[in-house]
Amino acid sequence: MTERGGRWDAIVVGAGTSGSVVAALLSEDPSRRVLVLEAGPVPTSSSGLPRRLLDAGLVPGAAPRTAETSRYPAALTRDGGADFHVTRGRMLGGSSAINGAAFVRPRPEDFARWATAGLPWDHDTALPAMRRLERDLDLGASALHGDAGPIPVHRTPLDHPIGAAFRDAALDAGHPWEADKNAPGEPGIGPLPRNVEHGRRVQPGDAYLLAARDRGNLVILGEAPVIGLAVDGGRVVGVRYAVEGAEAIARADEVVLCAGPVESTHLLLLAGIGPAVALRRAGLPVRLDAPGVGTAFADHPQVVLEWAPPRPAAAPAGEWTAGVLHAGSVELLQGAKPLAALGGDRTEPTGPLPLLVTDLAPRSTGRLVLDPADPRLPPRLDYGYLADDAARCALREGVRLGLELIRAMGGVLVSGPASTSGRDVDAWVRAHLTTAFHSCGTVPIGGPLDAAGRLRGIDGLRVADTSVLPDAPSRGPALAAVLVGELLGRGGAAADQPRT
Repeated sequence: MTERGGRWDAIVVGAGTSGSVVAALLSEDPSRRVLVLEAGPVPTSSSGLPRRLLDAGLVPGAAPRTAETSRYPAALTRDGGADFHVTRGRMLGGSSAINGAAFVRPRPEDFARWATAGLPWDHDTALPAMRRLERDLDLGASALHGDAGPIPVHRTPLDHPIGAAFRDAALDAGHPWEADKNAPGEPGIGPLPRNVEHGRRVQPGDAYLLAARDRGNLVILGEAPVIGLAVDGGRVVGVRYAVEGAEAIARADEVVLCAGPVESTHLLLLAGIGPAVALRRAGLPVRLDAPGVGTAFADHPQVVLEWAPPRPAAAPAGEWTAGVLHAGSVELLQGAKPLAALGGDRTEPTGPLPLLVTDLAPRSTGRLVLDPADPRLPPRLDYGYLADDAARCALREGVRLGLELIRAMGGVLVSGPASTSGRDVDAWVRAHLTTAFHSCGTVPIGGPLDAAGRLRGIDGLRVADTSVLPDAPSRGPALAAVLVGELLGRGGAAADQPRT
């Protein structure tokens, strides 16, 4: 092992959705030397990003395997079931480079729930940061929205034939019109806010980190996965990482984990920070017994109905969605192109359209499980979905609502339950269950972390990604991940703040 990594004021682990923001903000102070270590590739400019990762009409993570992703074994329910793998981004921008580019704010009730759990931000406290990070292309500047931030926000009008049919079916069923899903108010049917401009995905790695990369105090290393934390006594003093086939160590006054809810947690566990029983079971020494690490994360269960419209219609350029309905805890997101086309594998997509049915209720039933044969291997994600009547009922009613809307649109069901009976719907849901890939809360503030994201019991370490949220927001977490970066990144030298 070499000391080639040098000495830094801060090391940011991960140049993903949160890490790109944290690194850009920390390095605004020219006296603070910041090193960013990213496991995947980091181009020198946005022109170096693959074209399919810029096309907002695609969901690159839907492709079976790509060079920009990591895969993790998973079990969707406690009784196991078929093998399943979870894909997460492994490159500049992290999962925001491969997701559906939804960019929706957490609801005020999310902030209220999180505040009760120990998060130090309510909706009003977070609103200035939510305005600051966005450039709303549709609504401009107001008391609610910003027009000068790094991330563009656009809502494609529902005038496409599929979007119009979905909108009309929802309105006819009595659901309210929701023009701005980034505003507090009654949920209903409306266009999906997305981090898109002129059909191009604009993700935080591009908008924040590449915009800052010429700073003399900021160094960004791609293809440099962090493989361990360097701990001296009761303090994290740096990281070990792989680069060019060798192992190096970099030291810093502060290490900020922004590797996402899986890898940030995995690094803590490998360092002996986590539930003592689980660490000993994996053959790891216990440095800090922290029962809240990786034991109760939240995500959102999902199923996909597929249907054929009476008249096929090509999707708009740079768009794959055709409106989204929120009804109670259920989200129904209508697709404008077939599932098989979302990963970019087909140039002329044909086939049925997806209607994604997701239960967005905050249920922290997940846990990360280390591989007993080798804890360094990717951990398994046990989601614990469908564990109670409320969870099963939410998806059951969501599927029934989806079937009603498909009928109202004159569609022909291609993939769905044989009938609307509880038995048929529940059986179909269990057989077709997947996840929305919205994991949060693996290392929550209010549990193992204090209000500044610092680990309780060991100095020199913060976590600043969606791991810190007490549970998942009742919308997708991409905007929340940028918000975490804004709020904790602007905290800057959080070590100067008193511990709580």
